[in-house]
Amino acid sequence: MEWHTKKRKEGKWSASHAERIWRRLELNVLPLLGQRPVAELKTVELLYPLQVVEKTGCLTVTERLRQYITGIMRHAVQTGRIDTNPALDLQGGTATPKETHRPALPLERLPELRRRLNEYSGSFTGRHAMQFALLTGARSSEFRFARWAEFDLARAEWTIPAQREVVEGVKYSGRGEKMGTPRLIPLARQAVELLRALQVLTGDKTFVFESQQRRGMPISENTPNEVCVSWGMTQKRKFVCTVSTDGL
Repeated sequence: MEWHTKKRKEGKWSASHAERIWRRLELNVLPLLGQRPVAELKTVELLYPLQVVEKTGCLTVTERLRQYITGIMRHAVQTGRIDTNPALDLQGGTATPKETHRPALPLERLPELRRRLNEYSGSFTGRHAMQFALLTGARSSEFRFARWAEFDLARAEWTIPAQREVVEGVKYSGRGEKMGTPRLIPLARQAVELLRALQVLTGDKTFVFESQQRRGMPISENTPNEVCVSWGMTQKRKFVCTVSTDGL
């Protein structure tokens, strides 16, 4: 609890992320180790809750728990409870999640993607959102929940805040920059022109990329993905705008 409170006060975790971490510890670690004096815990004992979770097949959670336990034991060293960190040797004690490479669009199909975007006859906001993603490389949550106050079009800058003000009734609307620190993105001339065109439609709205079907809500994260699926340019998954440069 002391470690969790310390990390939370550092301001790098959102409230939902902090709650998720504590819930994982509460479900998987505390029932097995919570009553043990920290100075008595050995590597093999710290490994046990990881092995229990590993057997369920949740390897990503297993790896996250290993990181949490390592951090907790590091805090114990730093506060004088123990002399060395027994969690450092947990590395390799359980299977690691298999890396999944995201599919990328071959570079030679980029002109086709640009042409299809220019010809797209669906949602005005949706088309602009996909073009904006191409121009900035922003994550879906970063641009979907963007507010006009984040942009300085005169300076061609977009500052993604660490966290955003939560909009009641809009799930995840408080999400900001993934790493929990503000990030400044210089905007290309085309991105500024795109935003000025969009400002005519949503300049007085809460979200820059407001849905034209659901007032007061951002576009769905499925909108760009479903369009790209229909064009045969991606699989059914969350939208990631990536272009492969293999061979260059």
